[in-house]
Amino acid sequence: LRLRNPHSFKILFKEGGCGTFVPLFLNLISSVRQYNRQMQQAAEAAEAAPRVDPLQAAQSPVDEMMRHAYVDPNDPTKIYLQQPAGESQLRRRAYHSSVGEH
Repeated sequence: LRLRNPHSFKILFKEGGCGTFVPLFLNLISSVRQYNRQMQQAAEAAEAAPRVDPLQAAQSPVDEMMRHAYVDPNDPTKIYLQQPAGESQLRRRAYHSSVGEH
């Protein structure tokens, strides 16, 4: 992530803590730079790889499920999935046949 304009900031240590902060900060900067290098290498490798049509790519069951998931805007804590028609008909037939036997 690169900022368009340089930003300046100051950190004031009133009661020590510089000896703890500086090594952690330098380690964080090193980790971010390493991550950026890895992401750049992965992006370059992805550009070199042949393009795959996303419509023809195999989808995982979770992807398929999420295409048919619905969220109630009034209660976003619940996710509703549409039940396949064939399965619901089988359940109805089994239910009706057991009622007719009694």
